[in-house]
Amino acid sequence: MATSGSTDFTLTAQQVIDYALEDCGVLEGASTAASEDADVALRRLNVLLKGMQKNGPFLFSVQVDGSQTLTNANGTYSLTSTTPLRLLEVRYSDANDREIPMIPLTRTEYFELPEKTSSGPPTQYWYDADSQDMNIYVWPVKGTVTTESIEYTYQRKLEDVDSLEDNIDVPEEWLDTIAYKLAQRLLIPFGVKGERAMMINAMAERLWAEAMDYDREPMITFVPETRWRRAW
Repeated sequence: MATSGSTDFTLTAQQVIDYALEDCGVLEGASTAASEDADVALRRLNVLLKGMQKNGPFLFSVQVDGSQTLTNANGTYSLTSTTPLRLLEVRYSDANDREIPMIPLTRTEYFELPEKTSSGPPTQYWYDADSQDMNIYVWPVKGTVTTESIEYTYQRKLEDVDSLEDNIDVPEEWLDTIAYKLAQRLLIPFGVKGERAMMINAMAERLWAEAMDYDREPMITFVPETRWRRAW
């Protein structure tokens, strides 16, 4: 038997919502959610995606191409062009393109610096992700700049689902997880109870655990050798 040769299967927001409502028993096999039901589900889908970001960074949402050119005697820069949710790594790149890791500061640590305009190559930073301008504050401040910059790796924000025809901003491997987590959130507004609700909750939690395990960097664990330990 010949296979398709394609690997581009995905689902639109409408299809994910129908998937979730089918599992909730609200839809029959080949039907599509009514507009009122789709609106309820779409709101909860967007809230679900927003809330997911608290559990990141996910590998699929990590970007490594953030760059901010430094300017003379300036210690504050807006990162609204990339809108990072979190900065994961920040590096000072000197005029010879040598990158030096920078140390993150908390809000308190930054404001406790006695002289925020001290001159020198930046070695520390504080990122104010809650500000409208998404400012990064660097310290010390480079007095004279040629081609120096700040390079950063960041967790990007997941895109909103503005239309039922939109795809969801996750890899295809996450689609069943999103569908079941959405079904879990639809249990209350659609009055789903009993055994069906229990099954949806169990499946949603299992798929979430699998997705979180899948979407992590490989880890190496070193265990001390114990074969020759003397028993006392």
